Amino acid sequence: MSRKPQTRTSGEGLHVRLINGDTLRLRRFEVGRLLMHRYLMAVYLGVVILLTLADPSGQAVSTPLRLRSLVYVIGLTSTILCLGLTCLAIELWRGGKGKPVQVHGSPIMLFTAAVALGASQIAAVAVVPTHVVQIKVFLILVVFYYVMTEVFIQLVAWLLMDRILAELRDRPEGAVIGDTPRAANDMLDAGVRDFPMAEILHLEARGNYVAIHTDSGVTEVPGPFSALIEQMPDTIGLRIHRSHWVARRAIVRSRKQGRDLLVDLVHGGTAPVALPRQREVMDWLVASEVAA
Repeated sequence: MSRKPQTRTSGEGLHVRLINGDTLRLRRFEVGRLLMHRYLMAVYLGVVILLTLADPSGQAVSTPLRLRSLVYVIGLTSTILCLGLTCLAIELWRGGKGKPVQVHGSPIMLFTAAVALGASQIAAVAVVPTHVVQIKVFLILVVFYYVMTEVFIQLVAWLLMDRILAELRDRPEGAVIGDTPRAANDMLDAGVRDFPMAEILHLEARGNYVAIHTDSGVTEVPGPFSALIEQMPDTIGLRIHRSHWVARRAIVRSRKQGRDLLVDLVHGGTAPVALPRQREVMDWLVASEVAA
């Protein structure tokens, strides 16, 4: 009996719900490369220096600076390892079913903070035998480091995540999406699967993912959005907004709503037109004989 080959579906990945309600959408097993990105390595160094100088664990009275920095390095390393291994375990346990694994980030971060603090306290006792771990202080520090982890990840998501993910996904293992030769030039290479361009109605950026609307339905694939629209020829559609590309045949009509220009699409959705592009889009619609 032959074994059915495993296929990597476009819907797989890890979706982490952050405390502010945003969702961090990662490709499957991408978290390891993300945590080891050079931007984050530089941030880790800054965090270690800050913690060593600020000393929130109160080791300054008992631990020399050199040993204290070692303790915080061990704590931060434990944080990174615990966070990465926990996400990996969740993906191995619940992933591979053709849809993304959705988790809340806060429980993972609380668990990570507790494990990392435990590792750092063990290291502190090892280097300074007189160091005393008090349960009450330990629990307070767990809460403190949990909050610090939440804030850290939120800042990274706001300031660095788009740049990091664009770099990771533009050059997966040295290659760029769409840079490999294809047998035909009428397929959109979305990295994890190909889509016939003739069937595509609408490309819509949704955070780190891109929704591809086709005649047969909608599929979410990992971005970046720019890597996909660069493959689409001008003869079949146009980018009308920083987050929207539409095919000529997908537009039912255009309509004004105050200063905004909207286009209604055959799949039932509506796409906005960026204000600076309204004249260009209107000319394109007139040339395409789309009803206003």
